[in-house]
Amino acid sequence: GSLTGLYLGNPKGFKTDYAMQASHVELEIDPASIAKDVVVIRRVLIDAPDITYEKGDNGANFDVIQHNVEQYLGVTHKDDKAAGKKLIIDSFVLRNAKVSYNGKVNLTLPDVELHDIGRKSGGATPVQVTKIIIGELVKHGVLDPAHGSPDSRLGDDDVEIIRAAYRMIGHGLEARHLR
Repeated sequence: GSLTGLYLGNPKGFKTDYAMQASHVELEIDPASIAKDVVVIRRVLIDAPDITYEKGDNGANFDVIQHNVEQYLGVTHKDDKAAGKKLIIDSFVLRNAKVSYNGKVNLTLPDVELHDIGRKSGGATPVQVTKIIIGELVKHGVLDPAHGSPDSRLGDDDVEIIRAAYRMIGHGLEARHLR
């Protein structure tokens, strides 16, 4: 299936209207695997996402969104080996992505294409999938907040926003896993 115009609004208290919007998202799942312990996702394509990380009085926008979702659903954090569905992703593509950090730095991310995520191990948890994808973004030099500010225009608060963004990328994929 596909989605056009995916939009994730910012909570109240932030200056920008949205945390993320994507013009096109495609998801192709092997229907025979849905009822099994390992769901096979043939293809994930996220095209032209526009991501905004912003720090407000109550923290970064993605931290607030994640907290709100967890509170609403009564979710507790689980470790990497948590029970539940595992995933194999044959093809994951993130292309034409743009990220704005607190309105001070705008970056165009390099396209990332991954294959056979979770295949060797017989399936990966959503947390493991997230770590693989983030690792690939860092490997491609997108941004590594652990090594300090990538731009002289970023202060300590801005670097903290970037760190929060990396945490949210992980939470976002974890929250979307199939049950």
